[in-house]
Amino acid sequence: MQDSKPALCPKPDGVLDFVHGGHCRICARFDEQAFLENRHAALFVFQSMLGNYVKMLYKAFDRDLIMALVMCEIWQYNFGRYFARYGHENATEILGDPVNRDQLLPPCNTYSISQVLGVPNETVRRKVKKLVARGWVNNGNGELVASKVIEEFFAPSLSLEAMRDFVSAARHVLAILDKEPKDRKSG
Repeated sequence: MQDSKPALCPKPDGVLDFVHGGHCRICARFDEQAFLENRHAALFVFQSMLGNYVKMLYKAFDRDLIMALVMCEIWQYNFGRYFARYGHENATEILGDPVNRDQLLPPCNTYSISQVLGVPNETVRRKVKKLVARGWVNNGNGELVASKVIEEFFAPSLSLEAMRDFVSAARHVLAILDKEPKDRKSG
């Protein structure tokens, strides 16, 4: 059983724990046994939020979830490596300039995306071709960078809606996890 009242994270506004698909081990602590004993409510809220996000991606990417995964991986790679090198302070302002963006965002390639996603490289290439045609990815001789156009497509309405859904779900799940089951309170 893990402590239900975790130590305070020294960097709750940090992003580096998430750069390689991880999570903050301090912030991830919760009473796992209590969750397993009464998991359905928390899972329902989490699944509702996740389902809404997947449906939003499904519509935005014309029912092509593989293309959505490829785009997400390009964006996460570019920004994750940027944050690792330069930090996340003022990133929106700095990367709002297309020239800065192309110079500062570290590119990825189809092979690395294929390896991470477990999708054949040829499939990734076809999806990248579609993303380039939409203007969502810049392809500089095989070096892939998420364009400003993709963010303009999602912002502000889709980005705000997804973040509202996430923040609401996170707060509700945390409240659910913080409640003790009735039989524990009386015993």
